[in-house]
Amino acid sequence: MVLSMNEEKLKKVQIQNGGRLRKHDRDEIAEKLVQWSTKDSSLNLCGFCAENMITPQRLTEWAKSCERFQEALAKAKCFIAFRRENKVSSGELHLKSYDLNVATYDYFLKQERREHLEFEHGLKKELFEFIQKIKSVIQDTVPPELNSQFESLMNQITALQANRKIEALQVNCC
Repeated sequence: MVLSMNEEKLKKVQIQNGGRLRKHDRDEIAEKLVQWSTKDSSLNLCGFCAENMITPQRLTEWAKSCERFQEALAKAKCFIAFRRENKVSSGELHLKSYDLNVATYDYFLKQERREHLEFEHGLKKELFEFIQKIKSVIQDTVPPELNSQFESLMNQITALQANRKIEALQVNCC
C-alpha cells in the first residue's frame, strides 16, 4: 500500500509520540511558514496547512494569540500576494483563481474594503439617527389624529405593494 507524503509524516509523528500528535512549536512553524511562502510554488496557505498537517483555523488562532506568529503570517501573505499577482499578470494563474482569494492575501485591498464598509455603516447610522429626529419632530408638531391618518395611509400603501408583488409572481409563474 502506498502512503501519501502527508500520511507518512502523520505516521512518523504518531510513532515518535506514542500515537499521540505532538504539540506544534509556534516559533518553528512560523519560521517554516515564511520559508515556505518564498517558494515559487507557494500560492495559498492551504498548501502549507496540508503539507504540515495543520488546520487553517489553527493558523488563525495562533496569529490572534502570538504576535510573532501574526507577523510571520502577515509576511507569508505578502509573499503569496506578490507571487499571485505576478502569476496572473504573466498568465500562469487564471484570473478567477486569483479573484477568489485576493482579499485573503492582499492586505491593502482588505483594508480598503474594511474602510469602505465602515464608511457605509457610518452613513447608515447617521441616516437612521436623522430619520429618528424627523419622526420626533413630526410627532411633536403634527396633531395626533393627522399622524394616525398618515400611519394608516402608509400601511395601506405597503399592503397594496405587497399584493402587487404577489400578483406579479403569480403571473410570472403561470
